[in-house]
Amino acid sequence: MSESAVEFTGTAWERRKIEVMSRIQRVALDLFYGHGYRNVTVERVAVAAGVSPSSVYR
Repeated sequence: MSESAVEFTGTAWERRKIEVMSRIQRVALDLFYGHGYRNVTVERVAVAAGVSPSSVYR
């Protein structure tokens, strides 16, 4: 079986962690594209992603 056919069967906490990480990355890239890298703060990414600034750092 190929790796792409394997389903992620982690715990609910692990799935949630991956979902949040993906959302932070997506939001950050959208903000960078719209406002420029130098004009986007960690706090701005956190607010837009609905997480705390410490979650962005992690």
